Amino acid sequence: MTVWGLLRTKNLLNPNIQEIYLYSSEGYYTEKNRLRRFTLRLGGLVSVRASGKEGGFVTHPVLFQGKHLVLNYSISAAAAIRVELQREDGKAIPGYSIKDCFSLYGDSLEEVVTWKNINQLGNSSG
Repeated sequence: MTVWGLLRTKNLLNPNIQEIYLYSSEGYYTEKNRLRRFTLRLGGLVSVRASGKEGGFVTHPVLFQGKHLVLNYSISAAAAIRVELQREDGKAIPGYSIKDCFSLYGDSLEEVVTWKNINQLGNSSG
């Protein structure tokens, strides 16, 4: 049985990472009843799925602080991911267009998105 509610906390090894704890009991009606904790990354609850053809999606405007955009992804061998950063009017931010983005392939839990001539966000000088 799952315990009511979620607990939002920080990772014990890396305080910069926020996590969600979910508790569940095992063997609820037995003498071997025990409580188990499941850990979820705070930003790890979103998924996008595309068909075998080209696809894309646009998020609502996001306020971003930091130097790197990091993705957790798993894609087929025939696929790639590219990212474009846009202004609220839907136009690409110069230097952050989809054609400037280096493609991501394979499977990664923590991959930094990079663009040509740009090594971190907020710095278009390279």
